[in-house]
Amino acid sequence: MVKKFTKKIKKIKKIIEKYMTLLNRVLYYNYITKGGYTMNKTNANEKKKLKTRKGYDFFIISSAMQKAIRRGDARVAGFCALELYHSGYHKYVWKRLLTISAEDCYGVITKEIWALYQSFNLVNEGKKDFSKGRIFISKAILILSQVAKNRDSDHLQNFIYDGEMVSEDEIREYADEIGEIDKIEIPEYAYDCHTMEGRKKGKTKKDFFTEEFEALKNRQLGLFDNLVYGVK
Repeated sequence: MVKKFTKKIKKIKKIIEKYMTLLNRVLYYNYITKGGYTMNKTNANEKKKLKTRKGYDFFIISSAMQKAIRRGDARVAGFCALELYHSGYHKYVWKRLLTISAEDCYGVITKEIWALYQSFNLVNEGKKDFSKGRIFISKAILILSQVAKNRDSDHLQNFIYDGEMVSEDEIREYADEIGEIDKIEIPEYAYDCHTMEGRKKGKTKKDFFTEEFEALKNRQLGLFDNLVYGVK
């Protein structure tokens, strides 16, 4: 009797979660189409309704995810990201993670997150509910939490540009410098079989492969190096 009752409770719980996920998607769609972060009475009401499947406020859990990543707390960040994912906000999660990769992280880390996003889409190809691939979100969280941090990108746009910290004189100085540069002599190697001038000089595809191969600085051994000299 207790087992049957427990099964029924679990079934009801799953139905409620599915309903909440669907409702959240509708609310989120309405929120986005009505102006996103533009504050007005309608949007304020919509924002109050946005909840995750476990009842967390959408905006608080989103904020917690990014702030936890900044602090290297993968446990909290991962929980928040997966809570958003399971609540039907997978698109928002990826947009936020990509933004974090540029806003808070040092180096070229955005390409790593983009690759994981592409993998997520691949495993969900043909699926309307995007029920697969949360492992890629987890991996993204781990990478972003552990990578070196730097907010130069955000500081550049907010302090340097918005704060107008570059004077007109500085801009003019660079513009003048550029204008004073003399034209350089185009090196002979620029004229290959891909240019009209090169073809007039009789340059062939074989010349291109061999000359450019031999010109490589700090060349590493390649699997197919031996094929270069066989090009006709």
